[in-house]
Amino acid sequence: RIITLPDVTGRPLGRQLFLTTFLPRLLDLLAEAAEPAVVAARYRPLCGLQGRHVTVYDDTAVHDGTAGGITDDGGLIVETAAGTVVIRSGRLSAPGSEWRGEAG
Repeated sequence: RIITLPDVTGRPLGRQLFLTTFLPRLLDLLAEAAEPAVVAARYRPLCGLQGRHVTVYDDTAVHDGTAGGITDDGGLIVETAAGTVVIRSGRLSAPGSEWRGEAG
């Protein structure tokens, strides 16, 4: 499943800013990570979703609830009315509402 940063942020993101800021940090993190739990441990304190209401769309369902954090294997924990679910693939924007690029 593919999701774009503009899908997540709700605004365009210039390629140059992305490439010069995000990619070097990601590559450094991945180089240090011997296993997925290391990446998850470094990301957990930075997760802006924890404690916030989220609606996550996956291939089979819509999960509505409160984000509870990140599992060691990178899944998003969501506390729903039906119980706790761990989502490993999904999106935060409704299908069909993807960012289509800058107008013009």
